[in-house]
Amino acid sequence: MGARARAGMGSGSMRAADSLGGSVLSGISVLLVAWFLAVALVAGTPSALTQKVRDSFLLTELDSVMPAQGRTLFSALRNTFDENFFPQVFAGIATPELVPVAPPDGTLAGSAVAQGARDSVVEVFGDAPRCKVTLTGSGFAIGKDTVMTNAHVVAGTDRVTVRLGGTERERRATVVLFDPRTDVAVLKVDNLDADVLEFASKPASRGDDAIVIGFPGGGAFTAGAARIRDIQDARGADIYDKTSVVREIYSLRARVRPGNSGGPLLDQRGRVLGMIFAASVDDPASGYALTASSIAKDAVNGSRATAPVSTGRCL
Repeated sequence: MGARARAGMGSGSMRAADSLGGSVLSGISVLLVAWFLAVALVAGTPSALTQKVRDSFLLTELDSVMPAQGRTLFSALRNTFDENFFPQVFAGIATPELVPVAPPDGTLAGSAVAQGARDSVVEVFGDAPRCKVTLTGSGFAIGKDTVMTNAHVVAGTDRVTVRLGGTERERRATVVLFDPRTDVAVLKVDNLDADVLEFASKPASRGDDAIVIGFPGGGAFTAGAARIRDIQDARGADIYDKTSVVREIYSLRARVRPGNSGGPLLDQRGRVLGMIFAASVDDPASGYALTASSIAKDAVNGSRATAPVSTGRCL
């Protein structure tokens, strides 16, 4: 049929236009395939090839004009193979370069402030039998019996428990706020009686010292020194990679591991600067935290909430 239609065009301008249109469509198809492959590569394990993709002018320019729907559509396919527990911080190919800063002050990890946070943080356990998995993470007290953590720590769970300081007995927790866009969940825990952490009154600046608190790897209470690399608006996706979102985050020079998710980022006075939610895929000595201002609304709403809410589907 295509051949007969082309033959009917004669040998003039219509045939030339047809050839040009076919070339344009072929070129667009090649670019789309290249973009899909590039996004798949940068979402996987970092390598020399992924860095070449990130450095490609053509691919990064193409990525910048792709609609958010294209990214989230591809994310659904990528999640079938992606075993990374952390949410995607940045959408697309190009990610902001990590701002170089001095190494963190290692003495902060053993400071009185860091160790004093033990009575304000919890280890979180989430049972998700539908997914045949148990999730672990961290959380911190925003009220005597109220805990904030990441939504991805409790996503799809039927039962959530916490352990204050990682050593006390497990207590049943009720999820009263679940925000998959920001990646925040709030839990109510009867008779927890935790020491409440105060939020910092102003954001940290580049180069400031900080402390990462949590239970990495589902292990013991751990405090780690950190330094603020930058504060930025990150265009990424919700925890299900379905909706495009913009989060205000800190990029950190700090080691962040699975299990740190939901733990607080503290300043030198023990005030909450933000909440840890992801590790860098490019640098094992870097991670990311949601800023205090980006989680403040959920903290207020979660503190007032009392009724249980759905924890969504499994990741």
